[in-house]
Amino acid sequence: SLKTKIISLSIIYIVINVFNALSSFLSRTLRVLHYQKMYIDLSAKFYDHVIDIKKNEYASRSTGDIIQRNIEDCKRIPMVFRNSLYEIFKILFNL
Repeated sequence: SLKTKIISLSIIYIVINVFNALSSFLSRTLRVLHYQKMYIDLSAKFYDHVIDIKKNEYASRSTGDIIQRNIEDCKRIPMVFRNSLYEIFKILFNL
């Protein structure tokens, strides 16, 4: 009957929306965790690189410049992955 079809379609619609909400939440959570891990790893690698630089290289740059580059570059690189790469996966998954 028409009533059972409407109820069935409503239940299917609700299930799909709940699944969509859960997958969206998990996606955002994974993006944040991945971003933080990439930021920490990049910062550690940059620090190791800075430690290995010869002392005469520091004469041409200020300490503040080196620290600022570390902070900004290590933030921007994971942001590219967080914003664009995950959006591509989201579009493909939705298709």
